[in-house]
Amino acid sequence: MSRTLLLHLRSELKQAADPSKASQMQKYMKSAMPYHGVPGPVLRQVFKEVFASLSFSDADSWRDTVLYIWHNARFREERYAAIALCEWKKAKAFQTLETLPIYEEMIVTGAWWDVVDVLASRCVGLLLSRYPKPVGKEISAGAALRTCGSAVRPSFASLVLRKKPISNSCMRASSRRSVRKNFFSVRPSDGRFGSMRGAILMKCAVMFGRTSTNSVP
Repeated sequence: MSRTLLLHLRSELKQAADPSKASQMQKYMKSAMPYHGVPGPVLRQVFKEVFASLSFSDADSWRDTVLYIWHNARFREERYAAIALCEWKKAKAFQTLETLPIYEEMIVTGAWWDVVDVLASRCVGLLLSRYPKPVGKEISAGAALRTCGSAVRPSFASLVLRKKPISNSCMRASSRRSVRKNFFSVRPSDGRFGSMRGAILMKCAVMFGRTSTNSVP
């Protein structure tokens, strides 16, 4: 099923694509992976139509499909499809603590703001709202967040839970310069993050100014 779904997605995306936009989209995202050239609104419609008839017998089959699409994607929109499947309404019942390692894997291997934005704030955020203690412990643990300073933890919690805006005092405590400095100090030399904590730090860097991520290779 996973392979069939990916091939179906690839076919539909290819038909909906504007190839003239593909190189521009790839350049904008500084992506090594090419784009089909599908604009955002069209992309969401394609996912909606393709996912309409989907059903999974259990959480394991859903997780396997998400990771299959993620790891076998040839174009960036196909990775967006894996992310969209994580947000899929019919998958809400599958959002348990066992899902957290999947999001960690996708964040670590994706390691870019277009991936982290959705997975951290929506998918991990949903798990955090359902399982605040175990997920919160996982998020707050690790040297990456401690390196960035105590202001980062409430900032991220506020972001993913979407309950209140980040305070001015928090913004002052974690300036663009300090977040950028600490962000680069914890990332490995190949530009990928060694843990979900590092990727969450990237999310914080994005939160305090997207320009801090533009120099990542």
